[in-house]
Amino acid sequence: LRQRTAPHDLLQRRLSGGRARSGGPSPHDLLQPRLNAGGALRRTWQAEMALHRLSGSEMSINDLLQRALEERSSNPVASVKFLRGILNRDPSHAIAQTMLDELEHDHELRELTKQIVNERRGPLFVLRLQPGATDAEIKKAYRALSMKVHPDKNHGNPCAAAAFIKLKAATDALERGEGRAPSQ
Repeated sequence: LRQRTAPHDLLQRRLSGGRARSGGPSPHDLLQPRLNAGGALRRTWQAEMALHRLSGSEMSINDLLQRALEERSSNPVASVKFLRGILNRDPSHAIAQTMLDELEHDHELRELTKQIVNERRGPLFVLRLQPGATDAEIKKAYRALSMKVHPDKNHGNPCAAAAFIKLKAATDALERGEGRAPSQ
């Protein structure tokens, strides 16, 4: 019987076999297991994909989907890569497309909350309004943004509560007449 080489050995040989890699993680980094949030050891997603490629077998769509689910909360970037791997093979895969859309939506909400929290120019800019906005426009902007960044809708987003509080403070300031451009 022919002894089969372990994928780990193939990866080590391939990465150290004279080919210089420019950029990206080093071979040592790829092969090192990482600790996940629960303290259990796991390989990086790059190492797992490389191991499957080098062993001559690709990960099945079900394996990719499982890894995307596992990485979703701890490493959304890896999850997106696994989902794109599925969609490259099967563009009509509804579950992968839905998960990818949800991850992109979550990313957009995280960016929005960061922008609101980091906004320093004043209440009009927090609410994304132009100078001279009416009371109705202020209320409409507040309602729309507060629905997006409400902490109850953004579990796991540490900036959501701060963004929601900042939106309320900006609305209150504008209703009191503070932070508005002088009327012409």
